[in-house]
Amino acid sequence: MVKILYNHTRRHHILAFALAKECKDIELEYTTGKEEGLFNYSSLMDLLERIPSISTNSMEYLNGWKVGMPYPEITRVSNVLEESDLEALQPIQKTLLFFLLYSETIFVNLQKAGKLKNLVKLNAFYVEQLEEKSEIMKEYEKQKKADIKPDDQASFDIGLPEGYRVVTRFPPEPSGYMHIGHAKAALLNQYFAEKYHGKLIIRMDDTNPTKENEEFEESIMEDIASLGIKANAHTRTSDNFEFLLSSAKTMIELGLAYCDNTPVEQMRMERDKGVHSKNRTASIRDNMNIFNKMISTNECDDYCLRAKINMEDLNKAMRDPVIYRVNLTPHHYTGAKYRVYPTYDFACPVIDSIEGITLTLRTNEYRDRNAQYMWFISALDLKNRPIIWDFSRLNFKKTVLSKRSLKQLVESHKVCGWDDPRMPTIRGILRKGLTKQALKEYVIMQGPSKNTVLLEWDKLWSINAKIVEKTANKIHGICKGDMHCIQIVADVNDLKSSDRVVTESIYVSSNDLGTVSLEDDITLMGLGTFKIIEMSPMKVRPHEVHPKYTKARLTWLPVETCTATVVEYGDLISVDKLDERSITEVFNENSVHKETFECDERIKFAVKGDFLQIEKRGIYYVDSIQPLVLNLVPSTKQNNRKA
Repeated sequence: MVKILYNHTRRHHILAFALAKECKDIELEYTTGKEEGLFNYSSLMDLLERIPSISTNSMEYLNGWKVGMPYPEITRVSNVLEESDLEALQPIQKTLLFFLLYSETIFVNLQKAGKLKNLVKLNAFYVEQLEEKSEIMKEYEKQKKADIKPDDQASFDIGLPEGYRVVTRFPPEPSGYMHIGHAKAALLNQYFAEKYHGKLIIRMDDTNPTKENEEFEESIMEDIASLGIKANAHTRTSDNFEFLLSSAKTMIELGLAYCDNTPVEQMRMERDKGVHSKNRTASIRDNMNIFNKMISTNECDDYCLRAKINMEDLNKAMRDPVIYRVNLTPHHYTGAKYRVYPTYDFACPVIDSIEGITLTLRTNEYRDRNAQYMWFISALDLKNRPIIWDFSRLNFKKTVLSKRSLKQLVESHKVCGWDDPRMPTIRGILRKGLTKQALKEYVIMQGPSKNTVLLEWDKLWSINAKIVEKTANKIHGICKGDMHCIQIVADVNDLKSSDRVVTESIYVSSNDLGTVSLEDDITLMGLGTFKIIEMSPMKVRPHEVHPKYTKARLTWLPVETCTATVVEYGDLISVDKLDERSITEVFNENSVHKETFECDERIKFAVKGDFLQIEKRGIYYVDSIQPLVLNLVPSTKQNNRKA
């Protein structure tokens, strides 16, 4: 399958739409990116070579074809086409050639002005195809209106050089569960790798054994898979611990690193004020001796290794950052092999360079460290220098993404675990009914923007609702305390219901029934219209009348029902943004509402992960089967819950 990224801002993108109509091996994806070349390919021939169903035999004139040709080139190509056997072209070749010509404004204007009449064959071909392809052109205009408006889309033009070979990486730290902020980073890296036909590397940033463990690493890999992200390679920073140690020693030998035993708080104060450490002028020999002891003995465990950059730099990230620390906690992968571990600031640029990363996407909280990132690459004379692009983090109202705060909620049992549907973790939001399609669409809509804003959840859940409503199976369900019994006075075998069990006595919602009276007509959805012939107990009999004239439109249940717990989750915290108060202080204690529903027999066919629409109530995610638990999907609720 060949993916073509297209949009409506450039005339020639109708070609992609037309080809996809006639070629089953083409997949379209709407975008607002403006690629060089043709769509997301370097040239027309680069695209056509990937589509087996389109032969370019006898179409040599396509070699070197460029969209937006000047007048002399249009004239030259037109003369070549006039001498070609256009009638011998296959249907798909005719479609290709016509829309290439249609994309050239100069050619179209010349044809309309009658300036091509001397090119009899070419003019006839164009006029004939213009008529034949009119339906496709109409469909394309409709699609313009249906696609997401450009105003809703972010720009993906990040200034990459033409023909740039893209290799991206997503480097999660296995110290917690993935949340929606990590998902944005992962999906953006995947997007750029796919857009430029490049590669994506998933790398575990396992440089701090105190915080990291195998459980977190496994959960991250599972979450990445649940988002539909496929990498070209999986690596760990620990795969290159020996190279990093060697690089640190190289920096010492170059006089670009020194060992320091300044207490942590004093070091923090000195860096803030630009004060040199007392150890900054130690000799290369002494520094190497101390570092080797850090690596293999316990004699210098109070030391760290710092890069020697510039303590007077206005950018405080350049004020001799720590690049190695002693940590005696066993590593979840390498065990007790190492006593010292590199910091992220040091390991990241080095591993990016040696793994061949060419595009480094980083949240803009790291912006001040970009100069530091490039300094390490220059100091070690590493040949590969990635392009850095900063993007804004996803920040949602009434949501916390800090691992420390989320861990507090888990450990204090405010939530039921990392996968609690109120949590912004991937596992949590998927249990709340978010689809990976909606998340990807939302992230792409945000794009790699640098603007930091506090977002509402509404837009994301609105996108999601449009997706799940297409696939949700419909059932009927009524809150247990809201059930009202009605007797049908008729032979239930005569009542039409193709997929429902019908019994003489059924249940309806008292709230939905409202204030009906004797002789009123009601609609039982999927069963027909009925007249109330007795009020207490209520009895009805079939009565043909147009449903719009009935007093109430009701969902209903047979006598035998299936019990389900229906859960509605609210916001995690009660304030828009976490302030100086602790997470437990602002935790929303009223963030879970549970009700017991009785549902019809169709729910027996549901499996975990399904979406069910309880008609007149909302769409629910099937969270578990035994017991049966349904979680309300936000933005799908159809009526207000009544006390």
